[in-house]
Parts: sequence; structure tokens; C-alpha cells
Amino acid sequence: MTLIDLDREPPPPAVRRQRAGWWRGPAMLPALAVVALLAVGPGGGRPPLPVLPRVGAIPVAAVSFELDGGVLYRVEPDTANTVGVAADDVLTGRRLWRTALSGPVDLVQTVLAAGPAGGGVVLARSGLSPAVSWVSALDARTGRVLWGAPARVDVAVLAGGVVLLSSAPDGPNEVLAVDAHTGRTIWRATPPAGTTVVAGVDRVLLSRLDGQAEVLAADSGALLGAGSLGGVGHVLLVTGEAVYAQSPTDAGRLYRLDLTTFRRHLLLGLPDAIASLRSCGPVLCARMVDGDLVGVDPHTGDPRWRDPRLTIVDLVGGGHLVTAGPHPAVLDAATGRVLLRLSGDRVGASGSGAPLYRVENDAGAALLATLDLASARLVPVGRLSGPAPDDVCGAASGRLACLVGDQFVMWRYPVPPG
Repeated sequence: MTLIDLDREPPPPAVRRQRAGWWRGPAMLPALAVVALLAVGPGGGRPPLPVLPRVGAIPVAAVSFELDGGVLYRVEPDTANTVGVAADDVLTGRRLWRTALSGPVDLVQTVLAAGPAGGGVVLARSGLSPAVSWVSALDARTGRVLWGAPARVDVAVLAGGVVLLSSAPDGPNEVLAVDAHTGRTIWRATPPAGTTVVAGVDRVLLSRLDGQAEVLAADSGALLGAGSLGGVGHVLLVTGEAVYAQSPTDAGRLYRLDLTTFRRHLLLGLPDAIASLRSCGPVLCARMVDGDLVGVDPHTGDPRWRDPRLTIVDLVGGGHLVTAGPHPAVLDAATGRVLLRLSGDRVGASGSGAPLYRVENDAGAALLATLDLASARLVPVGRLSGPAPDDVCGAASGRLACLVGDQFVMWRYPVPPG
């Protein structure tokens, strides 16, 4: 049984093919210089940016971390057979807890709810190999192990705090949906061997080797639709309305299957194979095998735009698509039109959910700015004091943590309203 997490982007290929233009690239607005946005205020003057106060530093031995609610969760190597998941208060630098797990440990996968006071759950997976691994759920307040379960292939976190697990290595073929806080089994399915499990946001598709498929509700396991995939190829995406799969004879063509009837619609094709697919508001974002990103009409398959800059989908909001990578930008999701070129690295989100960026002004000083999606502009928050931080950063709830040398340095920033 294979569990596929479609939210993960494939690594960019080392070589991209050049080809003649069957498409027209996104219409480019004049580039908005970030340094100008951050340097010029009302009346043409320079706004006095405050220096963000440093509130502490925590030594680190690894860079696998999550920042949530002012708490830094990270993986700390201990011995060859023991690895610790630790939590530190970024304001005081005080160690909150450390829990030892046996075997190699994946980076902390997710933090559910804001905590430690919010009763969140930290998920980590340990084990010697993907075939023999164990997922542990830790109380974000205390580090106590709440529950554990074997995870043969992968772990997917779905809407409503549902954790989807595959079967144990030596057990029956099972798909388990469990409550992230308690480990209680919400529902289970026992499909035949060889069944592929595709996890959507709130839907789960079980696709058998004989072509029969079922769509289940993630929160209850209720059957939402069933039928035959009818010889379609690899399933790429499950949404609240449809299943999208590749044609078995042309990896650039898509089938759209109605969620309840499984009626098939062959959509227009792309000239290259599709590596992954995800919903991007008014379009589907198709990652091609050569790394390009294509905005596809979800009903016809018509390619509306193509971005050849190896960007990665980062956020969708208000009809805007935020991309990251070598050439980050804010795009109009429907047309691919560039609204704002971004400079710097996304370091997390503010308390209101607005993306935060670490950028540099024309003098080379490190700044922190929030991205206003409604106006497609960067709004400066303040200057970062001390040595320039590395690219490894995280932000949440008024705290910014960045790797500087062998320490995580913390700053406090004003949370933008909204």
C-alpha cells in the first residue's frame, strides 16, 4: 500500500529543457523594487524603521525546527540510537522540555494548535528506515508522548486535526485515520493489497489495482463516491469536487472525474508530463517534470499561464498566488500576471497569517517586512539588529527565530493588524 502526500513538491531537476514558445509567459508589470518600497515613505522621505529587539539566543546542534506560538521545537541529536525532540521558549531561552526518541528522527513535521498553552501536538517520526518507522505525537506543553503508531510509509495531516496513517509493516492492509490529540481511531479501512492512498485536504481516495476506487470523507470515513477509474493513469489530486488523474498514454493530459459519479472528462493536454498537481484557487497548479509551473483551467485543462522560473507555490489568498524560489513573486492566480517581485526569504507568518519576509535594503541592512496580499506590497516592520541571519528562519506570534552561526537568535516584532 502506498500513501501519497501531494502537498510535497518534488525536488527541482538539475537540468531544464529549453523549448520554443507554445505558450505566452505571464504579462509582466514593471518590477516593483523592494528597496524602494522599504526605503521611501509618504512624501518621499525615509520612514524611521525601528530596530527590532533581540530577546534571546539558543544554541543549536541541528536546523530541523518549527516555530509556533513563541516556542521553538527542534530535533537534537544525542547518541547514535537516541534523538531528542526539544522545546524552548524563545523569549526567555528557557528549556521547556526534551523527550528522547529511539532511532533516527525526521524533522518535527507539524505543530497542531498554538502552544504550549494551546494544547498543541507535535508530530515526529522515528525509525531506521521508511519500512520500519514509528510516528509519535507529543504534547506541545510538556513533551509527554500522547500516543504512537507504526507508520510504514508516510504520515499525512488532514483538515480538522486528522492524522492519516498506513498499515503496520507486518499487519493487515489498513488505512487508519486517528485523532491527532488522542490517537483515537476515527475510522479504518482494509483495502486489498496494492491499494494506493491519495490524501487530499478533507478527502481520501483509495485506488485499487483493478481500477475500482472509493472517495472517503477524512473526518468520518463516510463513503462520498465510488466507481471505476476506467483506465486512467496516476491520480494526482483529490479535491472537494473532483479527482484529477493523468492519462495512461499521455502524461501531459488530465482526466477530471466527478467526485460522486466518477464520470470522466478528458481535458486539454500539456506538451510535457505533469509531476504534481495542486489546487491554486481559480486554477490548478501543475508542476511539470522540467520544473515549470503551469496554471491550468480546472474544467477544461487549458493552460492559462506558464512560469519558467522554477518557483514553488507558497500561499494562495485573495486570488493571489505567492511563489518562492530563485525568483519569488506575487502573481494573479487566474492570469499569472506578476503583481510584485519579491526579494528575500519567506520566514513564516504573522499572527494574522500574513507572510513575513527577511529582505535587505539598498544599504545591505537586514529588514523584516510583511506581505500585504490585498495591495500586493511589502510593508516594512523593522530592522534586525546584530549579525545578518542565515536563510533558516521561522516566525510566529510576534517572534522571529533565525539561524546565526551556531545559534538561533530571536527577535520580537510588532504583529501587523488584521
